Amino acid sequence: MGNTSTSLGDANRFPKIILCVAASDAHVVGNHMIAMFLRDNGLQVINLGAATPIEEIMDAYQRNPDVLAIVIGSMNGHAVDDLAGLGNAKRDYQVRCPIFVGGNLSVGSQKNNHEVDKLLNDGVSEIVSDPEHLLSMLQKLAKTPTIFA
Repeated sequence: MGNTSTSLGDANRFPKIILCVAASDAHVVGNHMIAMFLRDNGLQVINLGAATPIEEIMDAYQRNPDVLAIVIGSMNGHAVDDLAGLGNAKRDYQVRCPIFVGGNLSVGSQKNNHEVDKLLNDGVSEIVSDPEHLLSMLQKLAKTPTIFA
């Protein structure tokens, strides 16, 4: 996970993201690695850490409405349960940035699109497959003018 040739933002104002791990998940190693990777690539990372309930994510958004995105990881496979109600919270808190989710989204070795569909239907903007995919999405957002309310 080294630097990429494309950096985000300029020297005076780097884009910010909120990063966290879903509510029932205490896996912090991947979270810290993603945070370091994103910082190395020019982002300010507001890292809420592990076991972050939706309400804490929304409170962080209220304190930082200018974030480029909210990034939520899940390693234990309970993302669907942990993020139930995300769509309502997005509406109630008037979240205007995308919410990306990545990691292990379901329990067991057999994977299907059921979990992905549920997450997308409940407020997740996109499922990201790896750190480079996430960085690419954030780079695209950083180049797109956004109006924050």
